[in-house]
Amino acid sequence: MKSRTAVIGGGYGGMAAAIFEKRKGNDVTVFERQESLGKKLLLTGNGRCNISNENIDVTDYVTDDEEKLRSILARFDRKTEEDFFSSIGLLTRSDRGCLYPMTGKAKTVGNCLVYALNELGADIRTGCYVSSIKKNADGLFEITAGSKVYGGFTKVILSSGGMAGIYDESSKNGNPLAVSCGHTLKEGHPGLTAVICSDDRKKLKKLDGIRVRAGATVIKKEKIIAFEAGEIQHTVDGLSGIPVFGLSRYIDDMSDTVIRIDYLPGVSFDDFKLRTLKFNNRSVETFLEGMVLSPIAEMAAGNCGLNYHARISGLSENEIKKMYLALTSADFRPMQLNGYKKAQISTGGVPLSETDENMQSLYCKGLYFAGEVLNVAGRCGGYNLHFAAASAYCATF
Repeated sequence: MKSRTAVIGGGYGGMAAAIFEKRKGNDVTVFERQESLGKKLLLTGNGRCNISNENIDVTDYVTDDEEKLRSILARFDRKTEEDFFSSIGLLTRSDRGCLYPMTGKAKTVGNCLVYALNELGADIRTGCYVSSIKKNADGLFEITAGSKVYGGFTKVILSSGGMAGIYDESSKNGNPLAVSCGHTLKEGHPGLTAVICSDDRKKLKKLDGIRVRAGATVIKKEKIIAFEAGEIQHTVDGLSGIPVFGLSRYIDDMSDTVIRIDYLPGVSFDDFKLRTLKFNNRSVETFLEGMVLSPIAEMAAGNCGLNYHARISGLSENEIKKMYLALTSADFRPMQLNGYKKAQISTGGVPLSETDENMQSLYCKGLYFAGEVLNVAGRCGGYNLHFAAASAYCATF
């Protein structure tokens, strides 16, 4: 039976959902609050649009229901995704596992999605802010957008995104719509964003602009919460870079929390100690020169109370151990996350546990969810856009 579907949100997930629905032969109306579709999509990957990843796993996400997420990802596997890309005329290329449009331009992805929607005859309504979703006496959905009410929908797919990026924080986007239909919300915060630290301003200023490949761990009350590795950027306010962005998904409470940086990944204490024997004539400064950048070396020496100009031969084993730990366990104390406007995603949202295997609401029959409105927060590297398409796929099949 042919149905009428309303898709709320014209981002990647919403456009994908509309395409899948139209291919089933259903009438589809897309409601988008911005003046054009896919506006946030144009900003992803610094305008290159890292649309997916060749290596997707449930462990790449933070969510409330890993088993359900595993099922969603399994249904939208690599072949299914490639078939979808091919069907809208999009060629992709891989860069170290990250998938980008062949052109290297996010605009290409948006255009291919819009072309497909137009070719399929979807009804696209931009500049339409949806303020309510209700069911009438006949069990059909009525959508209020501005002063107009659009009725007769048998199905609604809520793909209104989260609170990150270009949106007005005060509106909370689609979250109130989900709550009005009986859902709870997992409290969230800005994700994939820089971390502002409470450490000494002089220390942070000396490290400002330093980029290093290192390991980073979130530790709360001495318990390891999460680990990421890659290029970490130091700023005058704290820490940034992809590993820090990934860790920001886990930092929902700053109390008793540190981000511990290992500036010598892969270097054991035994290796470090052997190096001190080989270069025992050098000062702490010149000894560390071949291992880390001088601002980091100076910080480490200060953190463990060593004279930066003392000779290695004059250090005790305990002092050598302290120097090693200062380089492999340098703690920074989070004070706050960069706001939603600078974040790539927002965490939290509608719990997956409040949907069935087809993303349908357990509380409102005919209401489905896709994308960032759900409590699923992926790593940097195409994981969030992949989930947006995967959840849209499951919501339409």
